[in-house]
Amino acid sequence: MSRRKLRRKIFQWLFELEFRPEAIEEIEKKLDFEFLVGEDREFALDIIKGVWTKREEIDEIIKSHLKGWDFERISPVDKSILRIGIYELCFYKNTPPKVAINEAVELSKLFGKDSSPEFINGLLGKVFRGNGV
Repeated sequence: MSRRKLRRKIFQWLFELEFRPEAIEEIEKKLDFEFLVGEDREFALDIIKGVWTKREEIDEIIKSHLKGWDFERISPVDKSILRIGIYELCFYKNTPPKVAINEAVELSKLFGKDSSPEFINGLLGKVFRGNGV
């Protein structure tokens, strides 16, 4: 499976966790159901578990880069996409920064509002420049 398609799945699972935190226990079963093996399975688990365990730290990174915007006003879709992008930028390190940002923008085009791609791109750009990633 391409990484782009895999990120779509990862986004959907993380979005579900936003509303059903207890579903973290079901993630590995869902990966098996999707027949993910090898590097695809490892990548998906790394991102999902990494975002999930570091979400408070990631949310603080988001908050520190918001200007004139309240964190609570960010849609759950955009939060989930930002969390994936920031995890890949700041913690995962196996994804080139430009790819992490581009993939997050592409997710926002699919799942977000009309203004989401610009918002996601701008915030992730600030994180990239601000953290010296």
